[in-house]
Amino acid sequence: IIQKKFKQHQSFAKYTTIATIINMASITLPSVFILMYYSSKMAGFFSLSQNLIGLPTNMLTMAISQVFLGESAKWLKKESKDLANFMNRILRISIIVAAIPSILAYFFAPYFFELFFGKEWIVSGKIVQILLVLYVFRFITTPFSHILNMFGYNWLQFLWDIARLLSVCLVFIIMGRNKYDFYNTLLLYSAVMGFYYILHYILCFYINKKRT
Repeated sequence: IIQKKFKQHQSFAKYTTIATIINMASITLPSVFILMYYSSKMAGFFSLSQNLIGLPTNMLTMAISQVFLGESAKWLKKESKDLANFMNRILRISIIVAAIPSILAYFFAPYFFELFFGKEWIVSGKIVQILLVLYVFRFITTPFSHILNMFGYNWLQFLWDIARLLSVCLVFIIMGRNKYDFYNTLLLYSAVMGFYYILHYILCFYINKKRT
């Protein structure tokens, strides 16, 4: 029985384990590329912005994701329109929750960093402003990150993870080797990541719709 269960779910273990590693690489590699193509100083500014903004948002999105995942067993037995309505409701709530902090960060992030860390750390505040697209779209779409796996599309989730990682690498390699401005590089990185988060939500919505 154990062997039979293992064979049934081995693709899940295979894809999700590798996907987790790839996901971590997509998050950590930018710091490495910044260190390679720009400077340790810029890498430090980037790391501070990630730690102060990225970690809290990641924790919050993971908490929301766990709530969604906890209901996943029920959604497997329900109509696709019920899950679609639930997804839309969670999406609206996430947008509302993200709205005020995002507006404050867009207008005041450099001032906050100067106030708490000193004038030299204003750069980290500017980085937060540039990466807002990434942070916001990650926040509002991460709660649905388990849907592809939940409905057996582990391979599609894996392809999405691979494509995102390769895109991130290409952004930094092309921009870095051609010595493009640091802020423009981050702007492109933020836009690419935002695109992939939107794409993931669309894929989840489409896969759910196919169940009808």
